[in-house]
Amino acid sequence: MPIIIGSILFGAFAITAALVEGDWQPETTRLIGKKRKSPRDQ
Repeated sequence: MPIIIGSILFGAFAITAALVEGDWQPETTRLIGKKRKSPRDQ
């Protein structure tokens, strides 16, 4: 149980840090773009 809570807190902290830095948006957009474009390109 403590492991699950710890992982959730760590994940929330990591997401918050990424949001504050603002570096997550290009990465997420690029990953989503790759996932959406892959089937179309093939």
